[in-house]
Parts: sequence; C-alpha cells; structure tokens
Amino acid sequence: MKLKKIILMLIPLMFLTGCNLKKDNLESATIYTTIYPIKYLTEFLYKDYATIESIYPSGADVVSYELTSKQIKKYAKADLFIYNGLSNEKTITKNLINKNKNLLIIDVSNGLSYTYGVKELWMSPNNYLMLAKNIKDYLKEYLDSKIIVNYVDQKYEDLAEILSLKDAELRSIGKEAKEKGTNTIVVSDNVFKFLENYDFNVVSLDEETLTEGTLNSIRNNFKKENYNTILVLDNNYTDNINSIINDYKAKAIDVKSMINVDSDNTDDYLTVMQDLIDNIRNICLN
Repeated sequence: MKLKKIILMLIPLMFLTGCNLKKDNLESATIYTTIYPIKYLTEFLYKDYATIESIYPSGADVVSYELTSKQIKKYAKADLFIYNGLSNEKTITKNLINKNKNLLIIDVSNGLSYTYGVKELWMSPNNYLMLAKNIKDYLKEYLDSKIIVNYVDQKYEDLAEILSLKDAELRSIGKEAKEKGTNTIVVSDNVFKFLENYDFNVVSLDEETLTEGTLNSIRNNFKKENYNTILVLDNNYTDNINSIINDYKAKAIDVKSMINVDSDNTDDYLTVMQDLIDNIRNICLN
C-alpha cells in the first residue's frame, strides 16, 4: 500500500518535471534570413536560441543572385524564414512554402513602406527599429517559453536604446546644421532623402530624377565651393559624379547600404551606421 502511495505521489512530480524540461518549438531552431540587415537583427534578438544563416553566400550580389533548386530544398527545411516582403524576396518565400507548408515565416516589412528605395528601411535608424519590432512581435507569437519571450523583449529593448541614440544624434546634427545654414548634403542616390526627416537639405545626383537644370546648379555650387563633398552609395560612381570630382576636386565619401556585407568584414550594422553619422557631422558642422 505504501509503495502505491509513493508511485501516485511521483506521477504528478514527473509530469511537472517533464513540462519544465520541454523545449520551446523555436529553441535550437534553424533560421534562414535574406539580406545582411535582416540577419543582423535576427542574430541580435535571437542568436542564443537558434542557428541563424543567410540564404546568400558571402559576397553575393543579392539583387541578381538566384537560388538553385537544391538550395530551395535545403532552406525549406528550416524552422523559420525571415524576409522583406517589399522586395522580390516574396517569390523566394513562396517557393520555400511550396516545399514545406509548415515553414514559419516573418515579413520584417509588415506595415511599412518606402518612398525612394527599399534601402531606406535599414539606412534610417528609426525605420530599422520598426523592422526589429516586427521580428520581435512575430517571434513572440511563435514562442511558448516565457523565459525566451523575456529574453527577446530584453534584447529588443537593448537594441531600441542603441538605435534611439543614433536617431537622436542625427536629429541633433541636423538641427544644429540647419541653424547654421550648413545642412546641405550632396548625395549619389535618392535613398539618402530619408535624411530630410532630420532637417537636412538633400541634393541628389540620382540619374533617375536628375535634370539638366539641377545638374548645372550642383556643378555651379561646387565651382563656387559652396559644396565640396558627395556621399556615394555602394560605389555607384556615375559619369556626372566622376566629372564633378575631377573638375572641382570634390571629395567623395563611400557609404555602404549594408545590403551586402561579407562575413569576414569587421564592420557590422552599427559601425557602418555610426560611420555615416560621423561623415554627415563632418560635412555639415566642420
């Protein structure tokens, strides 16, 4: 009789212990992402609980890169796929889901939009934080473990503090430069126009919208030395930019959009973003 009582007492104890040891459905998960900015966010928020890899090889041109059927089959076996729905990555996601109906997905761009180019979504600290929030919110929907949910919440708060400081730094530079009348920035790409939200006057040499009148005005200002620097995105040196550099000894500063960052590169998102902020400060306030 005593043995029976002991067994009955042990059964609920074993049940409770089993529940506590049960792994979350996304603990030790395999997660694939697309471009580097998305991979960086995923690692920041969840690297202690998953193996996280990009579907793109190091150094690949993600705009033209096409997955093979073998790669699609491999990536479809993941637990979770994280992508940007405001790009052609929607097609990749569809192909993966066709291979695995149980694949969990997160669209980082849910509820967001862009005006001049998709790179606005991560070149702006404010936009980037919204991408992070989408990842955080969807992860929490998929997670069962309160411990892991709390972990994700804390990592998001850590990132939010960092990005908010960078956002505030940009606003402070823009405000001071506007007061001094030195807030004009000459750029190679309209994507930089997100800086107008920070009180900068962005003058663009983007070939898609550049008119002859605008080009002549820009050249004239370089000639008068009102302008002296061009921010050039992703090494896109057009004939007009090269001409201004050669004719007026203009300085060019290379800016990485971070859509492609090699795995052996020592720079990460935050260092590249800080470099951009420092360069803007030097252009406008020095």
